Amino acid sequence: MALEAQKSKLTGKLTDLQKDLGFAKFIAGPSSDPVIAGKNVFVYTDNKLIRQTLQDIIKKTNADYKATSGISSKGSAVWTEGDYAGLELAVKPFKDTSLNTDEQETLQGIFIATKFNNPNTTYQRDDLKKYGDPKIDSRYKINDLFMKTKKPWFDSSIRTAEKAFELKGKLGIRSDFRVQQRSNSKFVDNISKAAGKLIKEAGFKMGLDKWNPADIYLVHPNLINTNFNRFTGIVQLNKWILDHFQQGKLIPVSLKFTGNNVKHEIRNPNTVDKMFDYEKYDLGKTGYTGSLYGNIYYTGGSIQLRNFGRPESISGEINGKFAQGGKVKLSIFVEAIKRVGGNMRTKTHQEIRAMYEKTPTMLYDKLHKDMLELTNERLTRDQLSSEVEVKDNKINYVISKYQVGDLLRAFNKLSKERKNQVLSAAVGYAGSETEISSVHLKIY
Repeated sequence: MALEAQKSKLTGKLTDLQKDLGFAKFIAGPSSDPVIAGKNVFVYTDNKLIRQTLQDIIKKTNADYKATSGISSKGSAVWTEGDYAGLELAVKPFKDTSLNTDEQETLQGIFIATKFNNPNTTYQRDDLKKYGDPKIDSRYKINDLFMKTKKPWFDSSIRTAEKAFELKGKLGIRSDFRVQQRSNSKFVDNISKAAGKLIKEAGFKMGLDKWNPADIYLVHPNLINTNFNRFTGIVQLNKWILDHFQQGKLIPVSLKFTGNNVKHEIRNPNTVDKMFDYEKYDLGKTGYTGSLYGNIYYTGGSIQLRNFGRPESISGEINGKFAQGGKVKLSIFVEAIKRVGGNMRTKTHQEIRAMYEKTPTMLYDKLHKDMLELTNERLTRDQLSSEVEVKDNKINYVISKYQVGDLLRAFNKLSKERKNQVLSAAVGYAGSETEISSVHLKIY
């Protein structure tokens, strides 16, 4: 039998023995390559198990013990006849070097990519190099990890890859993904930077792992270079992730060391989707002078714009199934409108109050202009001022209507798409940390 055929046959036998004996790995040849010229085969295990492992292999493969060996001071297994005749096997100490977090995540990503690109893989190193390495963006490749990885992590990575492949049909995961791992992925850098910025702008201090604890992303090549600067709110980014998750084109994966019973969960699958389509606005259900607020309506809810309880700048209060009762500062609207290319300016509540006290005519001219532009009401300016002046809360009223008018005029100039983006930013700001967490797959 030819040398390579012998070594291939012994490799198959050692694969079976590895499951029974628990040694870390084996290499056919004196270098790091699994199949090369040479008759030496090396098995690696914990130092204290070297002699026992060698004895077990000799017994299970009908080998002879060679006490004086040029490849090991502890002896070797040799075969003088049969399929493995001429080969020599030594058991070497395995270097107990722990994988760091990036290495663990990369290892599992390589195994997943290998399984998807070669469903019949046995996870030998030549398979991992051929089918896994080219499909991952990480600072590590399998050659960096192979000799450092203890058997429990190999086994865990196999189980993780098998579970991910099992979910391929259920989640519609495409096989042409690239694995993105943070140690060398512009995609991870960009999406993390964008999410961190949007979370902060939404007023939260939650870490990225609370938003989305993905250790790797399975990403369709068309999405790798996504411009994440176009997202104006964390909810909008979450919706984008959800849309592509449902298409099987973007799967954030949270990885854990797996036991024999591998489980999975799809976390945050109810990330808000298509709830923020703008519908209409009004300046109060009882007419312009009947109330101090304005409303913006969208599919799934509304935002009431007003000041609350005392002379102060307006806020938005959410009324809907998402972020119910949450408050949105005026500055969030101003910044969101600017980010989508609009322009909103208004006065502070102190400036509006001073205008009312010093030049009320100028103030009522402005409110009257807003009423004519934003409603179908046709009160004269004097009628408008007369109805406001009899109110007990007239200071609150003029501040609120002044700022609401500025906000709605700027908002109305936006396209519907831009309006939806502003709404997404506003409602995301008002949501809880749980509500703004993103969809991901957890394998554990």
